[in-house]
Amino acid sequence: EIEDKSVLDVGMIISAQKVEHYEIAGYGSLVALARQLGHDEVAQVLASYPARQRGDGFFFSQENEWDSNGAALVALARHWRLARDTPFVEGIVEPIARGAHWIDRKRRSSGGRKGGGDAALAGLLPAGTSAEHLGPVDQYYWDDFWGVAGLRAAADLLRAAGQPDAAADAAGFAARMWSDVEASLAVT
Repeated sequence: EIEDKSVLDVGMIISAQKVEHYEIAGYGSLVALARQLGHDEVAQVLASYPARQRGDGFFFSQENEWDSNGAALVALARHWRLARDTPFVEGIVEPIARGAHWIDRKRRSSGGRKGGGDAALAGLLPAGTSAEHLGPVDQYYWDDFWGVAGLRAAADLLRAAGQPDAAADAAGFAARMWSDVEASLAVT
């Protein structure tokens, strides 16, 4: 039996993340758990995230899977919230900001949604592949939910790293994307 309730909290986070995203989010949870248990060397896994990010800011997981950026940013933020490893966050400010900008660009440039596309999909991430293998390329709101969560996480991380302007950008991206998600849900 585990007496330390913070370890149980991390375990619950791991369970929730594994349900939705099996790879990137799982790494962040394992690192957070390791930090909580005093195993600092495992934080090196999260330090590998910038090397996994493409130059345009995309944390690639698989073709046409758009939730990986949000999941990566959420994993980094959960680690920071549990470990309060501010020097780590300060060292990856650029990849965090690039990841947030990628989400915003991707949702705004998804082919034909603005002006001519389906108005219910305006401002959402494009149709994508389900990592959970739930079917063909299609519109999945969880990509957008992860996107919004990732943008909010990026804002928190950038604020923690002493980057208020970049944090405000990410928070603004999140607010606008959430507004588009709500508008879409209202008409579908």
